Amino acid sequence: MDDIKAHYVGTFIHLELTARVDADSTTAESHDISEAIRAAVESVPSVDRAFVHIEPIRIRAGTPF
Repeated sequence: MDDIKAHYVGTFIHLELTARVDADSTTAESHDISEAIRAAVESVPSVDRAFVHIEPIRIRAGTPF
């Protein structure tokens, strides 16, 4: 994950982050990853809403390029 930003909206905390996923992942797989991250972040009591952006990256031999 990268580009993590949090800000108040009234008394609520909204968090925005970018999750890098393998570019060979299907759209459904990327969506599932995004939803899992969103649910985990929103389970933190102080976080009202999480916005997860997906960034596809190429992975070769375990190293992102």
